[in-house]
This record gives sequence, C-alpha cells and structure tokens, in this order.
Amino acid sequence: MLSPEIIKEVEKVKSFERLGEYVKAFKVSQSLVENNENNFFLQNLNGYILFKLNNFKSSKKHLSKSIELNNNFATSYYLLGLVNRQHNEFEDALENFIKAISLDINLKDAHHNIIKILSSFKPKKNLNNPYVLTNSLLEKINFDYRENLYINDSEVVSFIKNSIEVLKKNLTYTDFPHMQIYRHNSVNLNCDRHFKVFNSQAIIPEFCFECFKIVIEVNNILDLIKLYFVFDNLYVGLRNNRKVMVEQRPNVSGQYKGFVYSQNLQELDEIANNLQKIIKKNIGDNFTITKKRGCTEFSQKYPNYKEIKKDKMMSFKTEWKDKEKYIDGKIYNKNSEKALINKYLSGNKLNDILIIRNWLKFAKANGDKSIDL
Repeated sequence: MLSPEIIKEVEKVKSFERLGEYVKAFKVSQSLVENNENNFFLQNLNGYILFKLNNFKSSKKHLSKSIELNNNFATSYYLLGLVNRQHNEFEDALENFIKAISLDINLKDAHHNIIKILSSFKPKKNLNNPYVLTNSLLEKINFDYRENLYINDSEVVSFIKNSIEVLKKNLTYTDFPHMQIYRHNSVNLNCDRHFKVFNSQAIIPEFCFECFKIVIEVNNILDLIKLYFVFDNLYVGLRNNRKVMVEQRPNVSGQYKGFVYSQNLQELDEIANNLQKIIKKNIGDNFTITKKRGCTEFSQKYPNYKEIKKDKMMSFKTEWKDKEKYIDGKIYNKNSEKALINKYLSGNKLNDILIIRNWLKFAKANGDKSIDL
C-alpha cells in the first residue's frame, strides 16, 4: 500500500513521462526508490523510466529487483523483455514476454512483442508455445520467388490461404494491429526521437537531411503482397531498411506502398534503377517509383525539403541545433545507450501473415477485390 505522499510523487513521475520529460521523471522516480528500496512497484516504475532514458543496464537492475520482490507482477517481466531485446538477448526476452502473459493474459503489448521478436531469431526453447509453434509452421510455407520471373497470382493466393489456415488451426489470440512489414538491418534510424524534435519544435532534425527513400506505389492488395515478396528477397537493397505498408496517414495520397531507405544519393539512384527493372519483371507495369527525401510530414511543413537537387537542396539551419539539444536534454542523460533495432530475418513469419491479414481487411473495406479468399 502506497502512502498519499508517495502516490502524489508517482503521479508526478507519470506526468513528466507523458510530457516526454524523462530526465525530470527519473529524478523523482530515483528518489522514490532510494527511500523505498523494498517496494516492487517503485522499483518497476524506476526501471521503466530508465528504459525510456535508454539507460538499459540500469533499467535491467531495477526491473530484476522488482521481480525479486514480487514475482507475480506481469509488467516487470514485460519491461525486462524489452530490455533484453535491446541487448539482443532473444531467448531471455521471449521467456519474459511469455511469463508476463501467463500472469496477465490481457497484457497486449507482451503478446505483440512475442510476435515481433519471432521475426528476429529462431528459438531453441518454448517450442510448444502457440506463438512459437505457429511461427515455425509458417516458416515451412515457402514462396518460390525468382527475381527474373513474373509472380503468378494464383501462387500468391495459395500462399496466403495456406498461411491463414495455419493461423486458424493454431492460434486463438490473433489481435495484432500493425499495418507495416519491415525488413530492418540493425541500424536504428531513431525516428521516434526525430519526431519528438519535429513535433515539439517544428524543425527538421539534422540527421533527417541525409535521409532519402525510394517510394514504390502499387494499385491493389495483390500487387502489394507481390511487393512484399520482392522486398523480402531484395538483394540490391538488402543492407537497407525497407518496409511495405498500407497508407493510413491523413492527407497523404496513395494506399499501397513500399519504402527503401538510404543515406547516400548515389546508392539511392543505383537501387532505384535496379528496383525498377525487378518490379517490372515480378509485378508488371502498374506501379510508380519515386525518390524522396525524409518523411512526408517534414515536407508538408517545409515544401522545399522534399526536393532532391544535388546542389540546391534545402540545408539544415544552424540555429536549429540548440532546439535539438533542448529536446535531447529531456529524453537522454549521460548514461543513455544507443538503442538497437533487431534485424528482421527473411522468410514467412507470424508477424508478416498477421499484418497481411490486416491488409486484406483494409482492402475489402475499400472495395479492392484483387484477392478474393
């Protein structure tokens, strides 16, 4: 039971966290722990704030202490799983996510993170867990992709039908709200941080002036799934972060898109030229391919930013640097570590099929009948 005074301080921590003031939140949460070191809830709270600060090693210590004090608190296991992911401790992360939902079946984020992490490694434990088993069965459903051949419609439909049948037979919980399929390398573009800067200061972060992307748009859900196969096997851009998605942002045109990211204009041109040829062979002529700079939201605010003219592109304004430092001073401290992105493996995954199923629902709702299951 927490005293009214402690509850008031906890609410202060939560308020700072909601505002993105992680450094301020930590000062309060650390003080609470120092004065109440045997309280599992406060240890968990401090571990969470340390995680938000990217202080992963310290976060792990406090979350482990919370579990030591109370081994029935699902949230601490879930958060510890997130920390494990940042250190590429995949088996431990999976164990902690599974433990979290065994204690609280309604902890949706733990379910979702099990699904995501199974795209990054092949477990050696928990093989009978429904998620692990279903993912393993889906991995056995191969799609025979060949770079120089047209992707046959009936083969795509057969692949989707077989995969969804595996879901129906083996999983009861399939609530997964995501609409983007990634193929990450291990480089973290740190987009969350960049949008914090943009949304709070109305400036484009310096890093984003060297961010370029190829955008492919197709006309229907069938071709989007074909593009997914292309991106899953994309040799020419294999080291680049890429994603395939359904567009849901307001005031942004297009519905079915793929993106390949680059920090090099020469590389961007090379990938775009090769990708144009590959997609034409695999999908046909009904697509567009364009080269853009950074995120759409930035160019909506600063129209000149999107222009790619090698000697005439919009430059970062030096007076913006202090505004970036101001935000970094709120969300990082001297112990902040570089956050990782877990590399996504190629091949059929539970994560992908659940997202494709969401795409199919979107397509049906929007009158797209290119795939009729």
